[in-house]
Amino acid sequence: KGIPIFVEKPPSVTLEEGEKIRDLLQAHRHPHFVGFVFRWTRFLQPVFEVLKGRQTYGIQSHYFADMMFPEARARCSHIYYDKALSGGMIGDQALHIIDLIRWLSQADARRVTGFGNNFLCPKGPGITTEETVAFQLQMDNGVVANHLHTWAFPRWEIVMNLFGQGFNFRLNLGESKVTGQVDGK
Repeated sequence: KGIPIFVEKPPSVTLEEGEKIRDLLQAHRHPHFVGFVFRWTRFLQPVFEVLKGRQTYGIQSHYFADMMFPEARARCSHIYYDKALSGGMIGDQALHIIDLIRWLSQADARRVTGFGNNFLCPKGPGITTEETVAFQLQMDNGVVANHLHTWAFPRWEIVMNLFGQGFNFRLNLGESKVTGQVDGK
């Protein structure tokens, strides 16, 4: 209909639906945005500027949270723990990390491998999402990334490390802080 759109994540639930939406957006070229929070945060803008024209070699990240502990389950909506309703930890939280990996590497994933477990809270009625997941991505441009995501950690910590041509950064996404070096400084 020619209307600019903003949608919450995920932009689609299935690959087929996502491809159909992508094709419509490409055909009509109307402004469209998905609610991925990290690519728009102000503290990361200088990092994006440094990366322009430089090759990223690798990205490593982790997202640790306490959401499987009884206290957290009491304060959080049951929807988070039902993969069909929330997408689980991947669809609700790790999707932001995947988007940031795509944004930083300027590429889409060519190959993905992943593993998960549930030691603290086994799957059953009320819990259908994994509590710990590790995945690796090989991007179209050769950049490799790995991510460890858990809800079985006693506190919150969201960190990403990336390195490449003349730079290395540690992005503390939970504290909105960047440290690292560019061209040796």
